[in-house]
Amino acid sequence: MAKLEHLKILLCGSAQFSAWRRANGGIRPDLSAADLGGANLGGVDLGGANLGGADLDGADLGGADLGGADLEGANLGGANLSEADLRGANLNWANLNWANLNWADLSGADLNGANLNWAHLNWADLREANLGGAELNRANLREANLGGANLSGVSLSRAFMSGADLRGADLGGANLSEADLGGANLGGANLKGADLGGANLERTSLRGADLRGADLRRTRLTGCSLEGAVLEGCQVYGTAAWDAKIDESTDQRNLVITDVGQPAVSVDNLKIARFLHLLIDNAEIRDAIDAITFKAVLILGRFSPERKPVLDALREALRERDHLPVVFDLATTQNQAATETVRILAGLARFVIADLADGRSVPAELHSIVPDMDSLAFVLIAEEGSRVHGQIEGLMHRSNVVEAVFEYGSPEHLLASLGEGGVVPAEAKSEQLRVNKQVRTRNEGNASLLECGCAES
Repeated sequence: MAKLEHLKILLCGSAQFSAWRRANGGIRPDLSAADLGGANLGGVDLGGANLGGADLDGADLGGADLGGADLEGANLGGANLSEADLRGANLNWANLNWANLNWADLSGADLNGANLNWAHLNWADLREANLGGAELNRANLREANLGGANLSGVSLSRAFMSGADLRGADLGGANLSEADLGGANLGGANLKGADLGGANLERTSLRGADLRGADLRRTRLTGCSLEGAVLEGCQVYGTAAWDAKIDESTDQRNLVITDVGQPAVSVDNLKIARFLHLLIDNAEIRDAIDAITFKAVLILGRFSPERKPVLDALREALRERDHLPVVFDLATTQNQAATETVRILAGLARFVIADLADGRSVPAELHSIVPDMDSLAFVLIAEEGSRVHGQIEGLMHRSNVVEAVFEYGSPEHLLASLGEGGVVPAEAKSEQLRVNKQVRTRNEGNASLLECGCAES
């Protein structure tokens, strides 16, 4: 409990209390659990005072000296602490909800578990402060200095527009492991050497932020804005970066994709880092890559509900020959994005089966990829009696297309006969094209060597 004498002097006014402090320098004011809600204490000298559990709700402490004060568990909700000196203060579990701490000096302060929701901390000095476990939802930390601060487990959640504002903040070397920074604005922030392991940075803005040497292991960067960010030397083991916005201005050099204690492997691209780590660490992924490379067959066509039996027959015929069917159904879409997706999938396949259905299907997609992918085999199938589109006939002379269109009378006929009538020729064509490509590559390499030799002579 507060000493009544100390409380009476304080309530006489800031000037009188400060004068008493100067005259009695050895006395530590005891104002613990005092009711000071709404009090006008602007500029008062409360350095080193015991204010543990005090009620300072809505109090005016603007410019006050609270350096080294004990404010553990104090209620400072809505208080004005702008430009206050709180260096080294104990604010464990204090309530600072809606408090005004603009320009306040909180360097070295202990804010463990404090409630700073909606608090204003613009330009505040929080260097080396302990904010472990603090709540900072919707707090405004614009250009706050958080260099070396501990923010382990801190919550800075909420959507981008209403999330915490840490633009230009200094978080160099800060501990943000497991912190929730989803939707926060860290544009231009200094995060050099920061520990962001396991942190949530989904939809966070890190435009122009400096993350050199930061620990991003197991960090969630989904939907994060990284344009102009510096990621040089970051640890990115287990980092999730789906839909992260990265452009040519993002510095991605020397990203370490292996965990601590493992041989260091680095790469210069965040999205490639994820892929390489999967290859290194996951035998199933390697097997899947092998399966795609040697077994995948792209089935291209328009498979409306009534034609699903045809698709099922195609899949089964391929499985019987140990192939992996990959289906791209064009029944409901036809645009530039679809054509580009077809091109990507075709590039991964051993060969392509294009179902022409009534003779009018998929000519645009075929004309887009057949001439450009001369090392990929194509087999064309159609229902018996179909009128083959003129554009399709124009492709039949190409060296990477199986000579005859395979015609089927029913799904059952397709299942029974596709192996010998379409798959076997496609496999042979695929192997022939592969060998031809190897020969061309070798001949081109030899030609280059001869040219170099001539140039030297």
